[in-house]
Amino acid sequence: MTTETVYPNTSALIASVDPDFPSFLFSERELHRATKVFKKGFDGLLTYAVKCNPSPHIIKQLHSEGLKAFDVASNREMELVREFAPGSAMHYNNPIKSKREIERAYEEFGVRSFTIDHPQQLDQLAAVVSPSRDIEVTTRFKAGKALKSYDFGIKFGVMEQGAAEIVSLVDQMGYTPSLCFHVGSQCEDAYAYERHIAAAA
Repeated sequence: MTTETVYPNTSALIASVDPDFPSFLFSERELHRATKVFKKGFDGLLTYAVKCNPSPHIIKQLHSEGLKAFDVASNREMELVREFAPGSAMHYNNPIKSKREIERAYEEFGVRSFTIDHPQQLDQLAAVVSPSRDIEVTTRFKAGKALKSYDFGIKFGVMEQGAAEIVSLVDQMGYTPSLCFHVGSQCEDAYAYERHIAAAA
């Protein structure tokens, strides 16, 4: 059974009886503040990674605050975005996906941005999605490990030289090429971003 209680402030929540069951605590005010800070500091296309918190509360409010793009890693996340942030762009940034998942992303959810980190994934995509400049194919690369972060480069990403080769293949096939990187979760190393941006250039 799911119940929803709205508290006027944090003090009221703390003063309440501690629940003995899992609870989801959500502050519209804090999310508004964080979104405002991000939008002020970045004038590009701000994209929310659904996997970090797929709650409908979050997706709906971000959409209402003007976010029109979402990073999705599965068909289930695409369903959430379509339901709670209709009309938003979706970037399929998980390099590992099946042919069926690609078909659903392209045909059912209208995804036009896909991420890869291996030439075989480009062949897999081409078997489902015909080459067109309307389709963005992003190559995920890595340029060293960041300090004090969980290194996603262990799982995903191709080294710089391999990335350049894949980007060339993407362009030759007729897709629109682009690059992306992930410096690692909870990264506090500003230089890691500088290094990856320079490598992308």
